Amino acid sequence: MKEEFIGKVKLNLEKYPGEDFYCDGAIEDRLLEIARDHEASEYPEIIAKENSWEVFYHFSDKRQNIIEWIPIEKDAKVLEVGSGCGAITGMLSAKAGSVSCVELSKKRSSINAWRNREAENVEIFVGNFEDIEPGLPEDYDYIFLIGVYEYSQAYIHAKDPYDEFLRILKKHLAPEGRIVIAIENRMGLKYFAGCREDHLGTYFEGLEDYPNGGVVRTFSRRSLEERLKKNSISEYSFYYPYPDYKFTTQIFSDKILPGEGMLYENIRNFDRSRMALFDETRVYDSLVRDGYFPDFSNSFLLILGKDVDVEYAKYSNDRAPEYSIVTEMVKDDSRPAGRMVVKRALTDAAQDHIRQLADTDKKLTEIYKGSFEINHAAVYKKYGLASAEFDYLKGVSLNNLLHECRRNGDKEGFFKLLDEFVQRMDAGRNAEISNLDMAFSNVIITGEDKDIWNIIDYEWITTERISVKMILFRALYCWYLEDRTATEEFYKAALQKFGFASEKEAELAENEAAFQKKVSGGLPSLSDMCFNLKHPVYDVKKYGEDVKEVPAALCQIYFDRGAGYSEADSIFPKEEECEGREKNLFTLSFETGADVKAFRFDPAMQSCMLRVVKIVCGQREISNVASVISGHNGTDIDDNAFVFDSSDPNISCNIETLKSKGEMQISIVYERELLSEAMAKGLTNKLKKKKGLFGG
Repeated sequence: MKEEFIGKVKLNLEKYPGEDFYCDGAIEDRLLEIARDHEASEYPEIIAKENSWEVFYHFSDKRQNIIEWIPIEKDAKVLEVGSGCGAITGMLSAKAGSVSCVELSKKRSSINAWRNREAENVEIFVGNFEDIEPGLPEDYDYIFLIGVYEYSQAYIHAKDPYDEFLRILKKHLAPEGRIVIAIENRMGLKYFAGCREDHLGTYFEGLEDYPNGGVVRTFSRRSLEERLKKNSISEYSFYYPYPDYKFTTQIFSDKILPGEGMLYENIRNFDRSRMALFDETRVYDSLVRDGYFPDFSNSFLLILGKDVDVEYAKYSNDRAPEYSIVTEMVKDDSRPAGRMVVKRALTDAAQDHIRQLADTDKKLTEIYKGSFEINHAAVYKKYGLASAEFDYLKGVSLNNLLHECRRNGDKEGFFKLLDEFVQRMDAGRNAEISNLDMAFSNVIITGEDKDIWNIIDYEWITTERISVKMILFRALYCWYLEDRTATEEFYKAALQKFGFASEKEAELAENEAAFQKKVSGGLPSLSDMCFNLKHPVYDVKKYGEDVKEVPAALCQIYFDRGAGYSEADSIFPKEEECEGREKNLFTLSFETGADVKAFRFDPAMQSCMLRVVKIVCGQREISNVASVISGHNGTDIDDNAFVFDSSDPNISCNIETLKSKGEMQISIVYERELLSEAMAKGLTNKLKKKKGLFGG
């Protein structure tokens, strides 16, 4: 048997064809370097430092959230198809008895093996799934397809590869085994709102049912159910990862669906630019009220087989390790509501954060006696780490009641609720501890007369004496951040009523930011990463048809690795003005991999004139630009100058014969003048007439 070991991980090469048939280029060398030379504990700092989508995507521990909540037995036998660079393999290895991975790329398998080098229970089969599958056993407890099922046409050669894939996988399951599929929803709300299709990078591709073809297909909920029915799969459960399955912060199910105000993390375009056609938060609230959320969830997690007891999960691991936890709602028939709430530490460092809940419970019970009921915490160990159990309370949150008043324009009712909140909080004004965690969503009102106010969460306790007024401000501020536009009028009215001066508001907001920075350990949050990666969001509804916020001078580079150009394989390199030269002379620098055969340079997002002064490939300077340019959509002024009367000007350059092996730095030095459409068309017509006159 052909095999290699990286650490304790076996790479089974029996079916490896001898070469990788797909590769993301030079970035994979960097990913391999990170996995080989660094420990997992170093990944967060590397991600923050490099500001690279690829590094973030492949090494963020948030990727594991999509499966971390699934209660896999310690002796379970797991198959992971399409394991890639190992984003979830490590979590599967930690939870299960054994993990078999199937991955086409040896380089990606090596990245996976290096990052999980201490895992004795992982074997990676390298090669095509169709070649490897006949030799796999037929007793897996779990089979995972995370971002894989949509590529069935590439894996499986059959009339209907999606049906055939399910048929093949079913035969490898143990009698009580489960298949777990994570996939984008073709009808996900973000695609209506202006996000590009994840795989192809084009707008509305999935919504229009992939009119341009290709090997990728995602599905709506109904079409997935029809496919399951066709394959005689009757036992299954849908779960709804939010915002999507890649960087999940919440997992909903048909048993616990979102409430209003819970879906506000919607601008998450980490990998490319997007449009914003409407406010997704408000549309989600409408869908939630009308019961349509399951059909418009951005992603699905589909479990084929018996469902699991976890009905909801919320991840709070966008934090420093000592505060990294998950909150779950779990089926429990012994409880009055038929379920319980569990808070679990996700790291060893977070165990003390969980353990302190029992002590806090006792203190708050005494402090708020006769004012608030405290949802009691029972602390124990689960998965070897500290956990706390609570009763699940059926009632309505103060948060929802305040939003209801806002929607109805009922300021009187709004202030009545806030007054009662302050009055009840006043019981703790002289207490030895202060509860900073009095967000309105952490107060549940129960009882036949809606007169029992319950505190259900109390993570953030301080021995510093914080006034009731300051705690109220923090609760108001968190409520306001859920939807600034919708809540602003009521928020400002509350600040005025309770005497928060504008300068004090700014100071308190800074204090809140400092608190959040402490909680995050100073590392960038998901929101920070989205901002740091600097992919623009074009707010179309703000400007109507005239999207003036699109930078006219924005440059874009597309790479051709043998299959043509696509948005998914493009970048927005930073344009630098050449010092000491004419005003409109710029340079653009970027790197390519050995597999890049050509690149396309889009110098602007509107009509322009362009003169390419030179192109530098590695150490080689090419002043004869015409020898590199293989095509363009403008009109020639001379061999290296052009007029473009298009809003999508572009030049294609063939660099395959100029490159050495491995990475190469490309620099383009050019002069550009932006033109109005009318001026560009006028110049184009004159050039064409001149060319015709002289018979050119």
